[in-house]
Amino acid sequence: MGNEQSAAPLPGQAMPGEVIQNLRKGTPFTFVEADQILRRYSTLDATGTEGIAVEDCCFMQEFTACPFAGHVIRHHRDPETKRILPRNFMKICAMLCRRTPALTKKQLLFDMFDVDKQKILTHDAMFKIYKLLFSSAISDDHILALVFSALRHPNLSHDDEVTRDEFAEMIPDNEIQERLSIDFAFDPSLSFVGQEEEEEEEEEGEDQPDNT
Repeated sequence: MGNEQSAAPLPGQAMPGEVIQNLRKGTPFTFVEADQILRRYSTLDATGTEGIAVEDCCFMQEFTACPFAGHVIRHHRDPETKRILPRNFMKICAMLCRRTPALTKKQLLFDMFDVDKQKILTHDAMFKIYKLLFSSAISDDHILALVFSALRHPNLSHDDEVTRDEFAEMIPDNEIQERLSIDFAFDPSLSFVGQEEEEEEEEEGEDQPDNT
């Protein structure tokens, strides 16, 4: 998945084709891409059952340059084990993929910082988000001014509170895609034995007429 993986002929441990198909459902990834994502996962969890520690996942090369990656990883950790399992890893990668719509990313970002599940964001949460979005370019004082301005915007239903829909309108698509995306270095020359058959079966299923 990363550049360091492309040099190896078959990096990581392959998972069965049906597992790959199941885990990639609802993601923007092709079979080949999902296979490489899961192989990358297997370099830290060869069995696919033990899970990866959140800290180890955060330090994976692919995620270190993304300011929101740590939050996305923690948000998707398994609620029981508090670790990252294959299905969690696939969801993390899907959310950080540039092909995932900006609106979907905005909604996740809102949910991650709505820690009290009140369906609104107030000053503290908005400051944390703006700091992650703009900290490399502007000062904290400037960020604070942006937060106060956003929380008093005339389009808000209530001053000092931002709803999920209002948040989606407030953050530009290009900003969210730039800060909440990773360019995965997929290698199309690497493939899983049996991949062709899996993709052919899927295409045949999609071509079946709807008799309902």
